[in-house]
Amino acid sequence: MSWDRWPGRSRRSRTGRLLDPTVAAEVKKQQKQVLFIWLDGGISQLETWDPKPGTEFGGPFRSIPTKPPGVHFGELVPDTAAIADKLT
Repeated sequence: MSWDRWPGRSRRSRTGRLLDPTVAAEVKKQQKQVLFIWLDGGISQLETWDPKPGTEFGGPFRSIPTKPPGVHFGELVPDTAAIADKLT
């Protein structure tokens, strides 16, 4: 079942509000950048952005270092790990 058809939810109540000109104008004033990654049925956050190495619930993949010291991503996203210093 998609989010739009989930009981009590609608697209208008979430992202559809951004189509409202007054909301869009307010968002534009804030000048923030957002990286929105929708992983509908995709790989788990434990295998990408939040690896838990050495734990029983960490998943089967190893973690790899990124450019920022102390930050690790899952081994499935090496290209993103290489540019992690540019992510805000």
